[in-house]
Amino acid sequence: MKFLGSFILSLSFVAPLSAQDKRPLGVDDFLRIGIVGDPQISPNGTLVAYTVTTPSLADDRNIFRLRVLDLVTRSSRELTSGPGSDRAPRWAKDGLTLAFLSNRNGTSQVWRTRIDASEGIQAFTALQLQRIPSKFLYFPDEGHFVLKPRNRRLWWGVVLDWLDEYLRPGTAKTNP
Repeated sequence: MKFLGSFILSLSFVAPLSAQDKRPLGVDDFLRIGIVGDPQISPNGTLVAYTVTTPSLADDRNIFRLRVLDLVTRSSRELTSGPGSDRAPRWAKDGLTLAFLSNRNGTSQVWRTRIDASEGIQAFTALQLQRIPSKFLYFPDEGHFVLKPRNRRLWWGVVLDWLDEYLRPGTAKTNP
């Protein structure tokens, strides 16, 4: 949680000044600062959905956007964009779906989005294209994360066997 607190604090300064731009802060600088709020930790504890609020002078209102932080990789990405504002993210029990309020259609309504589960397939495809030995594991009874003990044992077994075979010194192998 210590990391989460420092991350949220650091996100509040989304428009840092470079060392060459030393000057007093002005109103425009403060208007570029996003305000981070409403952090919601996913059921498995690996993701945090949160809002970033920035003022829009053209619309004379604040704009809310949803972002998600991966606590494992420490990477953050925007989930929503476009017209209107999106706020109040809440995780579904499966940890794959996020419900939120949005006024993108003129009135505030409940929307939902799935957190992209295609990253594993993209990583496998990238490995195959680079001719890196890899194996695609699919668990139809799982969601984005491998949580069931039987599946976790299989997954970790395959990963550890691969690490042992291909990352041991002097064993640089590729697919034929």
